[in-house]
Amino acid sequence: MEWFLKRGNAMIKEGLAAASVVFGLMMLVPSRCSASPAEEAAQALVGEWIVQIGKERRQRALGIESVRAGSDGALIAAGAYGFADAALDRYEFPIQRSGNGYALKLTTRFDSVLTGQSESAEKMLGEFRVKDGKVLSAEFILATREPPTPGKVPVIPSGAKVTMLFVTAWDCYYCGVWIAVRVR
Repeated sequence: MEWFLKRGNAMIKEGLAAASVVFGLMMLVPSRCSASPAEEAAQALVGEWIVQIGKERRQRALGIESVRAGSDGALIAAGAYGFADAALDRYEFPIQRSGNGYALKLTTRFDSVLTGQSESAEKMLGEFRVKDGKVLSAEFILATREPPTPGKVPVIPSGAKVTMLFVTAWDCYYCGVWIAVRVR
């Protein structure tokens, strides 16, 4: 009986020691229970955006999936960008507080730089600077607040100045492409 009591006390001491080590480690790991106020406010940028570059006929799309705080406290957005009728490239890019809104800066794989500054909850204005130095205007129109889904074409709100058309051959649905048309 005495052996059981000694062994039981030893097991309790070992259990308490292990629990205190685990608790100490938990205190060292930063908590991600809640987002910072800046992160929460920047979540308004999450969604699918149609991007009009200058007077180009071919529309581009920017899907912002999430916004998180980086190691230095700056905000980092994760998403995809490219032509609306083609596969989008994945990017992470910085977002900064700017006046009453936010400013973003995305460098493409071709070293072009796309910048945008929020004008309202549904619109951003900026510029598209090509590697050779040419600068074009950029207008971002929010298509939906839903986080982007790969392969899904954004649903354009009825009041938007952009309409998406699906163009295909009568016998080949898979040959089709989505084309964004600017409606004035």
